[in-house]
This record gives sequence, C-alpha cells and structure tokens, in this order.
Amino acid sequence: MKKLIGFFGWALLLALSSASLAKADGIDNFTYTAGGNTFTWQLPSAPLPANADIYPGLGLTLNNVLVTENGGTPVLATFDFYSTWCAGGFDMNVGNNVLANTGWQQLYQGWEGTPTFLIGTFQLTDYAANDDNFPGTLVITNVPEPATLGLLAVSVSLLFLGFASRKVIGLPVQS
Repeated sequence: MKKLIGFFGWALLLALSSASLAKADGIDNFTYTAGGNTFTWQLPSAPLPANADIYPGLGLTLNNVLVTENGGTPVLATFDFYSTWCAGGFDMNVGNNVLANTGWQQLYQGWEGTPTFLIGTFQLTDYAANDDNFPGTLVITNVPEPATLGLLAVSVSLLFLGFASRKVIGLPVQS
C-alpha cells in the first residue's frame, strides 16, 4: 500500500506540472445545419484575427479554417463574423463558393480584435442559396481545455491519497 501511495504521489506531481503547462485558451466546436447540410469546424474560444482582418464595430475575418460538410473531407474556409450593427451572423466561403451567408444574431462579444465566441444555439436566416432565406441552426459548444482535465485528475488523486494514507497509518476511516 505504501508503494501505491508513493506511485500516486509521483503521478500527482506529474499531473500538477503538466496542468501548469497547458494552454489557457479553450476551443469551441461549431455545428451549422441548414438546407439539408451540416458543416462542422473548430475555432479558438477567443481568436486573434490579423490586424488586416479586424473591422472595428463591424466584424472580423478568420482565414484558413478547416470545415467539413456532411462528414466529408475537410476543406479550408474563410469566415466573416459580423456585429449587430451589420446584422450579425457569419459568412462561410470556400474559394469563390459561398456556403453560408447568415444573419440576425451577433455570435461574439467584445471588441473585434479580441472577440470571444458566445456558447449556445442560434437560429439564423441563411441567404446563400439564391436568396431563399431558409432557416439555419448554429450550435457553439466549448471543449474543456487540458488544464481543466488535469486539475480534475489532480483532485481525484488527492482524494485517493488522503483516503489511502489514513488506512496505512491506522487512523480510523469515517463513513
């Protein structure tokens, strides 16, 4: 049992050191469904667009984002996210093809140079298919960052070490 406690002690130190090295910015998953198609992609929760792609008060552009359509092969797309002042929503373009042209809800908060995406389900109107104005649904979810998972592992290890050490040194375990 003492060897087991020692092993978990070293594992705890390793987990603490790896959690401190983890990147602080989270990743958001995007799933957009409209017109019988489903598009998926990931972006940082708080992206940093290039200076040339920031339009204060209007929106921002994010380039070279991998997107899959209906689970197919990923392709590079360009996204324009718009402020409420510009009717909100986003445009998704692959080359010269407009795959989505949505509106009516701003999907980020903060200044366009340091935006943070909102989490939730958004009902959007899509104008990409011959201006047919069909409904679309965008779901943005957050992926837990590695540091959060590391801290969870550390807390479970601490609980186990505390319980195991009480048994080894002979203290009564209360239930």
